[in-house]
Amino acid sequence: MEIPSHLADVTALAYNHDHSVLVSAGADYLINVWNASTKSLLFEIREHLGPINHLCILEDQDEEGNLEELIVSIDAEGYMIYVTLDGYI
Repeated sequence: MEIPSHLADVTALAYNHDHSVLVSAGADYLINVWNASTKSLLFEIREHLGPINHLCILEDQDEEGNLEELIVSIDAEGYMIYVTLDGYI
């Protein structure tokens, strides 16, 4: 699958709970977060040390009880990162 802005193969895709956001991960060590309806890039995550093998979006509640969506990813080096869908590490 070819997704603009990835420099190598896309290795994983995940939608958030209402399918308004698509997250792509690649062999280029990048995670891209997209607006699913406009197909525009919202932000990139450049924290991985190797090709990304696993990607998911989890739902959690913050301290005030509000829904928080977390992007969780693991690369080939075993490095795991998580960020909120808002882009905060």
